[in-house]
Amino acid sequence: MKEALKRDVLTDVVQKKKEKTLADMMMEYAGTLEKDGTKDIYARTVSRIEKYDSRITVDSVTPEWLSDFRNYLLKELKMNTVAIYLRNIKTTINWMRRKKMATNDPFLEFRIVTEQTTPNNIPVERLRQFLSYPCETWQEPYRDFFKLSLLLAGINGVDLLIMKRSALKDGYISFVRQKTNKQNAQTIRTITIPVYKEAQEIIDKYKSNEDWLLSFMDCRNDYRSFIRECNDALKKIGQTRKVKDKVGKLRKVEYDAICPNITMYSARYSFGSIAVNDLDISEHAVGMCLGHSWAKTVTAHYISHDQGKIDRTIRRVIDYILYNKE
Repeated sequence: MKEALKRDVLTDVVQKKKEKTLADMMMEYAGTLEKDGTKDIYARTVSRIEKYDSRITVDSVTPEWLSDFRNYLLKELKMNTVAIYLRNIKTTINWMRRKKMATNDPFLEFRIVTEQTTPNNIPVERLRQFLSYPCETWQEPYRDFFKLSLLLAGINGVDLLIMKRSALKDGYISFVRQKTNKQNAQTIRTITIPVYKEAQEIIDKYKSNEDWLLSFMDCRNDYRSFIRECNDALKKIGQTRKVKDKVGKLRKVEYDAICPNITMYSARYSFGSIAVNDLDISEHAVGMCLGHSWAKTVTAHYISHDQGKIDRTIRRVIDYILYNKE
């Protein structure tokens, strides 16, 4: 009896060890992804799951568990960050279901909730002040990078950083947004943006010694560090003053920023908001400039893509922001 009991207990322990947890499966799915940034987000999700319930398996996930996990995360994180973690769980479960590794689908009775964020756009007068302010030498490359993004219809900073020189041809840049989910998208659309002389001057100023369009990635492996540096520098453009530090010496610098909440995303938000609100350009035309998917209806499939409309829209926005020409 003793030997039989020992054998049964050991067998049960071995079987439990072999059963993969939700965290295990999420890491397995993350291993199939291409982008390191996305893998990092999955790793953070896994870390949260293991702290909350390290033994939970996919088959054990219920709508109630998801609700409790969401409440647990909301004690420290914002609603939209929590939504990202929950979407990662949903994507993993859907992947397992497609692979016939799971049948459970708790999201049939659970809704992922997000909250609407206010676009971080900059009014045109403030934007003009920001672009013309005599900033410090160390801030200039970061402001030029922001300005280039703005001149290229608010192109995402990551797309601009990792863009190769070959993307620029005959006065246009063509690229696929990094944000596009290549595995799930039915159609990968190439975005083509005109490079007007104002943008070309900045590109020439920061010519890469390697194969990049811009020199910012020369001798740099991680684009995220540059984006962080850029956002920090942009927030410090404005008048400065020296104040006393902790030991009473007048050497601490405080910044009276022109745009204290600015980030690289502000270029994209500002381009779209100024085009629609100030110049009364249609949202459809602005959407094409921003690279949004516009073929969402049957009718849209029968409308030809008008590159000329994109070119004219971007030129109008540039003229309005830089030269106050409507």
